[in-house]
Amino acid sequence: MNSAYFILLIQASDEVVNAYLNSFRFHLWMEHGAVADMEDDIVRRNDHPPTPAERVQIVDYIIEQRANITIRDPWIHDMFPMHDKQLTDKLISRWITSWRVLDLVDRKILKLLRYNFGEKVSYYFAFFNYYNRALIPIAIIGVVLQFLHGVIPTATYMRILPFWGIGVSVIWSFTFLKTWERANATMQFEWNKKLHVKQIEYANKFFYGEKKVNSLTGELEVVYPAWRRLPKYLCVIVFMLFQTVIMLILVAIWVTIYEMLKAKYTESHIFSTQWFLILLEGIVFGLFVDVIQWNMVVTKMGALFTHWENYRTEEQYERSLIRKLFLLDFLNYYTWFFSLAFVFVIPGFGDYLTNSLNRMMFGDAMNCCFGPYVDQHGTCIMCPLGPKDATCIECVGVFTFDRHHVDLSAMFVTPIVVTQLLNIALGVLMPKLVRMRREHAQESADAEAQKRVMETGSMKILGSLDYEDKKSSQFGNKSSARYLEYTASEIEVLNKKAREILFDSEQDSYDPYNDFHAMTVQYGFTVMFSILWPLMPFACFLINILKFRTDGYRLCKTLKRPIPRRANGIGAWKGILTVYAYIAVIVNVLLICISTGALEFFDETCVRDIENQLEKQGKTLNDFVLGPDFGCLHVTWRLLVILILEHILLGFAYLIMTRVPKVPDWIHVVMNARENQFKELLRAHEQDLFPAGSGQKEVISGRARGATSSADESATKERGVLLSESRIDITDIVNRTSRAIDPELLARRNISVDSITPVSERDVSDLEIPVSDGHRAKAREQLARQWSATSD
Repeated sequence: MNSAYFILLIQASDEVVNAYLNSFRFHLWMEHGAVADMEDDIVRRNDHPPTPAERVQIVDYIIEQRANITIRDPWIHDMFPMHDKQLTDKLISRWITSWRVLDLVDRKILKLLRYNFGEKVSYYFAFFNYYNRALIPIAIIGVVLQFLHGVIPTATYMRILPFWGIGVSVIWSFTFLKTWERANATMQFEWNKKLHVKQIEYANKFFYGEKKVNSLTGELEVVYPAWRRLPKYLCVIVFMLFQTVIMLILVAIWVTIYEMLKAKYTESHIFSTQWFLILLEGIVFGLFVDVIQWNMVVTKMGALFTHWENYRTEEQYERSLIRKLFLLDFLNYYTWFFSLAFVFVIPGFGDYLTNSLNRMMFGDAMNCCFGPYVDQHGTCIMCPLGPKDATCIECVGVFTFDRHHVDLSAMFVTPIVVTQLLNIALGVLMPKLVRMRREHAQESADAEAQKRVMETGSMKILGSLDYEDKKSSQFGNKSSARYLEYTASEIEVLNKKAREILFDSEQDSYDPYNDFHAMTVQYGFTVMFSILWPLMPFACFLINILKFRTDGYRLCKTLKRPIPRRANGIGAWKGILTVYAYIAVIVNVLLICISTGALEFFDETCVRDIENQLEKQGKTLNDFVLGPDFGCLHVTWRLLVILILEHILLGFAYLIMTRVPKVPDWIHVVMNARENQFKELLRAHEQDLFPAGSGQKEVISGRARGATSSADESATKERGVLLSESRIDITDIVNRTSRAIDPELLARRNISVDSITPVSERDVSDLEIPVSDGHRAKAREQLARQWSATSD
């Protein structure tokens, strides 16, 4: 009992769990299993005790489905599974506080995660570990390349840079995706002894709609028309465009402040005033864009729009949200980098955008001069746009830009290092600080309440309670009475437990969705922009070591325990990673041929031209900043190289994704052997399952059909359907037809199968009638046990 809430802790007994366990596993096989998996999923697995994850799912089913108690009830504040303290302490000691770097998750830890939190959570940590280990080779190469930058000539470094970018975006990215597919198949087989075909889906608790009769099953089901989502999609598009405009303005503001700092503080060495101020600017910008604008606005609005669209299952909801945030990533999050890499660095584009913003915000002329086009006396040296002899005045607006100050290799420190560290700190420290503050306040209130009880006297309070007769009082919920029967130390233990539960109820349930999203964004940075900053994979690797542990700590300590969910892999995120990989190929080709200036260094004439330009500024080739020289290499040649290189690289990536098998050969051998064994089992019982010349009265839904045919004609037709389609499917055997099984044989083998007329023999009107399913569940299980005993 708490001053604000009544806390009810529910634990299902072993008898209750076991009563639901077999039907729970059988239903899971019915929805997502294959016919050949009957023995493993129904017979052998029923002998295994329930896992903690299954216990949580069964209790959740009993409360919400059988007792019909949901979170929508106005009297219910929250319902969630409690953490197992013994388990969480074990995970923290053996995993989170471990200093092992290369082997972040062993099989035992993954088994604990799977058995206690479900496969969806365990797949996230398995993938995270696999991804971070895959970063090691390119992280080492990136560190070596960054070291060589200061040793080898600039021209040689710029010629190596394209091969590095292609290696990461093509060879590493697609090899990583393909090897993960094979590792995912291996995990599926090791965990379930099979490969799932159908993605497991769970009903969305917040789905609503109109109740209509299903013409196939004859049952009422909730339906939501797809056309009602169209206006909602339009709202999402408007929001995306609005966010894109905001990001372009924010980038222009960042560039303007950056230029001001560059102009006012000329010393640019490390730990200088300019260095500190630019770092502070990056922190503030990253805090606003990533933490405030993205986490608090974009992701919340994305979830709101997706909830508004109203999807039937959790997986449909998540897929829609993933697609939405993927587009928002490109239109908002990556706008910052694409605008600097492909807009501001191209001569004329950055100047045009700066003039446009000054005109829109401050009413300047479209061709006013700013920044590098103004001398120290405020006089225009030349106009940014138009012919060289054009006249213009200085801009009144504050937006400014100098293409030579944009260092593409330095703009990733903010999102990769600063922003991710801020997110990690906020994700761990903020809940911890809030919990300490609230627990301290609640502890003081509990101590004051206990003090009043001690001053008044527990016996007086007990005596004032209105007890009924002895029998009814045993069944009455006299929580306050029982509370007073405890000692002060026991009451403090209960209060401490209550404070923990109340704090957990105010937190979100752990969902790997947000962590998957952060990882895919980082993966996008790695495959698309490592060419600009070779230290990118190394920085990601170091941050992931910290983030991996903080994610585990959040799972065990600061967030609610999730309802376990089964999964076949990382779901829709695999498709998002593949799209990132293909886009990275195009982005790297554009960076090589347009933005970085690397293509020019393969032409000696262009190298000499760049050297001459730097000499005029009192610099050498070692001072070269990434950027193109359009005066040396014509746009036509650049486009030709882009088309050729892009087609070659995309073709190579396509070969990797399509020619390398997704499943290891040894799993294929085991699966084929199992399939052959199942076919041999069917062949051995063919006479029992398909006896020649026997027939049964055809029945649908327990009603005799009006017209019947002879036994020979029925057997001929039924066998003709099977043989003409060259299939013997056990689903047809059990679910749809009796195949004229001899009743005496069924009685002898204790197999009860409903006699259902084949679809080919039914009238069109009969298809609208629901088929009886009274004894099928029992028949399938008995049939599976018979096959298991025979195969053994």
